[in-house]
Amino acid sequence: MQKVENLYSLYVLGYFVGQLRYAIEHLTFGDIAWEFGFGRATLARMIDGDPFGFEQTKKSMEALRDAVDNVRAQCDADPSTLSTPLKGTPEAAAMANAIVGLEVTLNHELNGLPIWLVTARRAYSIDTLINNAESILDPDSINLLSNHSIEDIRQAGKAIAFDLPTAAGFHSLRAVERIARSYHKVIVGKRPAANDDFGTVIGGLDKKKKSLKLGMDDLLPLAIETLFRVKHIRNGLAHPDKFLELSSAMNVFDSAKCAIDLMLEDAQQKDPDIPKGFF
Repeated sequence: MQKVENLYSLYVLGYFVGQLRYAIEHLTFGDIAWEFGFGRATLARMIDGDPFGFEQTKKSMEALRDAVDNVRAQCDADPSTLSTPLKGTPEAAAMANAIVGLEVTLNHELNGLPIWLVTARRAYSIDTLINNAESILDPDSINLLSNHSIEDIRQAGKAIAFDLPTAAGFHSLRAVERIARSYHKVIVGKRPAANDDFGTVIGGLDKKKKSLKLGMDDLLPLAIETLFRVKHIRNGLAHPDKFLELSSAMNVFDSAKCAIDLMLEDAQQKDPDIPKGFF
């Protein structure tokens, strides 16, 4: 998957072809040789795959490029042809035929391209969701995340962008559980066993909370409460017949964000020396 950019080149190509049509009827060999360099350069970039790779149209583009290059080569070889009108010449016919071929194949191929418009997702930037969804978190905390956690958050963002709501919920909740296990290590003092489920992890946090004397502003109770809510969502999503709608998936994504932000903020308050990639 890649983002398609430089679509303006399609406009430039259309303008170039229009100018060539006019040139064939009214201009000289020299006009083609010296006044169409920018359009010819755009054509060459499109042949090379910019803004995306054409298959059927590529041969038509190459034919048009070669026809233009042939005119320029003749002018270089014989400067006396610079003032020769193009109309009625074999070179003009070659360009005209190449233009027709280009228009036919380009129309067919553009209509068949699998291009989809990714529509807005609430206040989230589509580019952010696709490329770096972890940036929805506090920027000072992101470097504490492991590559696995970041990848789950990114997969969740992409799934929301591309309307795969159940997958978005799955990756959002998996990121929360992974981070909660490391949060357990900070709060309880040990990492949960590999076979401990999410409920056991949260239970361990809650048990530790009850043994501590916490201030009014301590984030641990709020983090635990949020994790219990996330667990409730997770239990529902685990059912094989459960599928999320996009609006529900975005609520899960937002809930996961809140849970992760709370855990990371509280963990740093309790241990300022947490190493990078710990979560």
